Amino acid sequence: MRFRFEGGSAMETAKNLVRLEDIRKSFHQNTVLDGVSLELNESEIVSIIGGNGAGKSTLEKIIIGLIPGYQGSVTVGGIESNHHGKDFYENIGVDF
Repeated sequence: MRFRFEGGSAMETAKNLVRLEDIRKSFHQNTVLDGVSLELNESEIVSIIGGNGAGKSTLEKIIIGLIPGYQGSVTVGGIESNHHGKDFYENIGVDF
């Protein structure tokens, strides 16, 4: 996954581009993510590896705002996910 923040925004000055704290997500009674915490800083390269159904895509979709209803805290570009404005994800580019 690669993030691109538009120039001139306060998001560019954030120390942690992505910060996850105690992320938990279940689909029905199947727990997919259980207490995931992670910090991604500028210029870091990180791999998320695991078998089929391990929750890799779910985690990525939570980070970019495609999956609601999780527990924990997601901060992208210094802004907590529940405080993102409607246009937040339109101002960043995400590849995965």
